[in-house]
Amino acid sequence: AAMTRVCLFFDGRNFHAGMKAAGVVGRSIDMTKFATWIVGRVAPDGVLWGAHYYTGETIAIGAFLESLEQTTGYFVHRKARKAQYTTCQHCAQRIEYTTEKEVDTQIVADMIRLAADSGFDEMVLMSGDADHSPGLEAVMQLGKRAWVGLWGNYGASSRIVTRSFGRI
Repeated sequence: AAMTRVCLFFDGRNFHAGMKAAGVVGRSIDMTKFATWIVGRVAPDGVLWGAHYYTGETIAIGAFLESLEQTTGYFVHRKARKAQYTTCQHCAQRIEYTTEKEVDTQIVADMIRLAADSGFDEMVLMSGDADHSPGLEAVMQLGKRAWVGLWGNYGASSRIVTRSFGRI
């Protein structure tokens, strides 16, 4: 029998925030073992067919991203952050900050494209963000099982949990 091809999709910001909430930030996680564990949870006969990690590039996690890019089966998708400006209401000073752009949209587009191209049999989205719900629904309508992976209950929108095949 053919092995079940499992694809993982990580919303980097959501995944990292979930790690922080679960108290595992700062601990070393073997991402190869982590992916193997996730694949085993959704398909005992499964094989990792690709782990896609999406992020708005930040200096703080640069070393993590570089090591992830060297990890077999992982693909890091970096989206440039966009500069934004506001003015302080108290001192009228201009404040610059950056925002993540297109990360959620890219995740959803890639999930649907790969599902339509038979790029996997089952997938796990490592995010509880409700913005991904239409993507999960589309993947399921294309005949693929779409799971949601979460750190406990962190960031788990009820909409995405109920739209997924199951939760890890």
